[in-house]
Amino acid sequence: MNYLAHIFLSGNDIELMIGNFIADHIKPLERSKFSPQINAGIKLHYAIDTFTDNHNVVLKSKERLRPHLHKYAPVVVDVIYDHFLAKYWHLYHHQDLLEYTIKFYNMLHAHRELLPDKTKYILNYMEPRNWLYNYQHLHELEKIFGGMGRRANFDNNMALTVKHLENDYDLFDEEFKFFFAQLYNFCHGYKK
Repeated sequence: MNYLAHIFLSGNDIELMIGNFIADHIKPLERSKFSPQINAGIKLHYAIDTFTDNHNVVLKSKERLRPHLHKYAPVVVDVIYDHFLAKYWHLYHHQDLLEYTIKFYNMLHAHRELLPDKTKYILNYMEPRNWLYNYQHLHELEKIFGGMGRRANFDNNMALTVKHLENDYDLFDEEFKFFFAQLYNFCHGYKK
């Protein structure tokens, strides 16, 4: 799962959300400088990634894209699943997605001293373009994948991802719904 799912699955706990959001930008030796609850968010992030990466439905989604995107299929599926979470946000959360994302960005600014440099760098692109909100729109998703493709280290076809998504849209949609219900239950049990 990508940024939106990681944030959402943290619930309303600010430190858990921060830890889950910054986890990929923290080296193991740096974790000691964070509070126990931020570390819990980092652990939750890794638990979500492990659950996702080993789920048979997610593996099907990745395999469908692998002929086109090769090693980038896993990261692309993460973003595609965030697309569906944003699209169906009203089914999962009582707050409007735009309000939710603005509140999240404001919370990050209030705790900016906790953010690693790489997180701050990404936030400089994420917030003005409001990726978290715009994941739901295919034309915005196309821009996001285009940017990812330009930043990638190897030649790729990420700019064509939306075309591949549209070709099997209903199938990805069904896979997301089935998987996300299980991931949500997993996270609910994990945080207890």
